[in-house]
Amino acid sequence: MKGSRTLEIVDSFLPTAANYSQVTDSLKNRFGREELLIEKMLGLVVKNATSTKGTLSTPQLYGNLESYMKALESIQMTYDKYAAMLFSLVESCIPEEMLTVRLRNPTSSMKGTIDKHSDKLNLLLSFLRSEAER
Repeated sequence: MKGSRTLEIVDSFLPTAANYSQVTDSLKNRFGREELLIEKMLGLVVKNATSTKGTLSTPQLYGNLESYMKALESIQMTYDKYAAMLFSLVESCIPEEMLTVRLRNPTSSMKGTIDKHSDKLNLLLSFLRSEAER
C-alpha cells in the first residue's frame, strides 16, 4: 500500500478509534462503488477483446476478472446483476483456438440446456481457470 491512494486516504485521518468509521466510509466511497468496479471490469474485458497488442494472457485475464468479481461481491453486488452482460463479453475476448477447445469440453455441451446466465458464466470461468492453471 506504500504510496497508494488507499494509504493517502487512511493517512489523512488521525489514527483514533473515533475516526475508524470515517476512514472506512471514505474508502467505501472511493473504492466500493459498484458502478466503478463494473466499469473497470468491463473495460478490462473490452480492451482485451479489441486489442491486437498487449492482450492479457489467460491467467492474467482470469485473475483480473476474479479480483473484480470478489470486489463486487464484497459490496453485495449480486452475481446475477452482471452475469448476462459479462458472459458475452468474456466469451468474445477468448482467442478462437481456445474457444474450439472449450466447445470440445464435455461441460460445454451442457451450454444449450443452461438457461441462467450466471450458470453459463460459471462454466466459462471454470474453463478459463483450468486453462490458466495449465
